[in-house]
Amino acid sequence: MAAFVNPIPTEAIKYEGRKIVVMQTSKGPQGFYRSMSVDKSGQRSWKPFDGIGYAAKFEKERFTKGKNEHHELFEFGSVENKLIAQELNKMDLQRRIPAAHAQQINPLAVNIFLNTAASLEQNRKLRQIGNRDEPTPGIRPSRDSYQQDSKRPHSSKSRGEPGHFQPPKFAVQYTAADGQKFPVVVVRNMVGQPQAFYRSSGQENGMPGRWLPFDGIQPTRDGPTFDLRRFTTPAAKADGLNRFGSPMNEAISKKLGEMDRAGLAPKPIEVNRAGVNRFIGTPEAQRYNEEFKVLGNHEKSTLGVRPSPDVYANWRGSVATRADKMVHGAHRLVDKLHQKVHSHGAHRTSGQARHA
Repeated sequence: MAAFVNPIPTEAIKYEGRKIVVMQTSKGPQGFYRSMSVDKSGQRSWKPFDGIGYAAKFEKERFTKGKNEHHELFEFGSVENKLIAQELNKMDLQRRIPAAHAQQINPLAVNIFLNTAASLEQNRKLRQIGNRDEPTPGIRPSRDSYQQDSKRPHSSKSRGEPGHFQPPKFAVQYTAADGQKFPVVVVRNMVGQPQAFYRSSGQENGMPGRWLPFDGIQPTRDGPTFDLRRFTTPAAKADGLNRFGSPMNEAISKKLGEMDRAGLAPKPIEVNRAGVNRFIGTPEAQRYNEEFKVLGNHEKSTLGVRPSPDVYANWRGSVATRADKMVHGAHRLVDKLHQKVHSHGAHRTSGQARHA
């Protein structure tokens, strides 16, 4: 049995009074929580789980299925998980487990923190049953879930990989006032959220050709600029992730660069500033277009630009999709009214002709 990679977790969160960490096992990252119940020694023990599901339930079926409560691996599922739990119990006594994030977090954020295929599946199920909450702000996938075991191969196609995303098929290009051209794509990352990236010229950041995340083009005193605030925080700089914000965005950036070098990047369509925000399609990007209007610097979106199909084509719960359906429905209603008016007018004309 392979030893687990991170013997001491570097991050922890707390949900419903239970501390949660991520540990690397021979099969990949695994979430553990500190149970509220005590063992024979009077200590609260650590147990593996697969995320938070419906009704705020800790998902543990995989570790109890086929075993009764007297089985030695009941609630652990494997010898490896049981050994890791025992190590976590020792760390608890020695106060070596980091303090939990002080923020009150919701189930979606817990599943994002775990960053496993099983936990992300719980978020998908929560969305399906109508949970429209947003993950608690500031909670990102645990750095512990990204630690690599050099003896174990990793596939970029794995849903548990930070760089997992569907390669974009569409792109736009924005030309700034100084003539610099910036290709833009939108991808849905491994936690199911759309994220825009632009290819940097390197003029200001020394990173020419790198794909960097941003949230749209915003109005500032110096004119329209890329919104990079979420990706240039002190925490991102301290983690060596300045301009990326998270290991996930950095991994996606590398994959986009590989697509560029292999000649697989989609050919961009030239659009204006409003077209870029429309293409990104997120509430934040759309809000920047509204802010430009308020400031009297309004421009119509480039004709034909719509939210990127790479992200929104199959996202039934998105505002953009619902709005498009409403618009199409309105167009159909108008067409039907026109047909009725036309047929009614034709009927009256034929009636008058018969009476004549």
